[in-house]
Amino acid sequence: ESARRPTTHSYTPFGGTIGFGQYDAPVSVVITSAANPKKGFQVVEVTYDPLVRSPKTGCPEAGTSYTFTAHITTNGEGDVTYHWERSPNDEDPPIGDNLTYKAAGTKTVTWTWLIKPGLPNPDRWVAIYIDEPNMELFPKVFFNTSCE
Repeated sequence: ESARRPTTHSYTPFGGTIGFGQYDAPVSVVITSAANPKKGFQVVEVTYDPLVRSPKTGCPEAGTSYTFTAHITTNGEGDVTYHWERSPNDEDPPIGDNLTYKAAGTKTVTWTWLIKPGLPNPDRWVAIYIDEPNMELFPKVFFNTSCE
């Protein structure tokens, strides 16, 4: 007795059938997802204060300082390793540190970027990257370094 093709098919929008093997046998797929894939200790939020520019206007030859303050919040006890990302990075090494949390809470970190006048792109950004435990770049702070 020769094998017969099934009489029911799933069809694609282009008229072909969906199935497996010579006879387009149905394929079942089960997809499961964890309710919370990031269980355990992690940084849950990073917020920033408004940046502080010194001097407030103009571009002195020695450069203008831009000071950034970030608040790093965790969901529990543990160690955090972070660094400041920036663009353009001017080929400087990342500036960062380690923080130890005894319980869930927020710690504040500050970094000052000295930018000399005359750089080609005045549009820049700064953000906190959590190396451990998240391996995650948090929201960016965009700013302009024009002398006006």
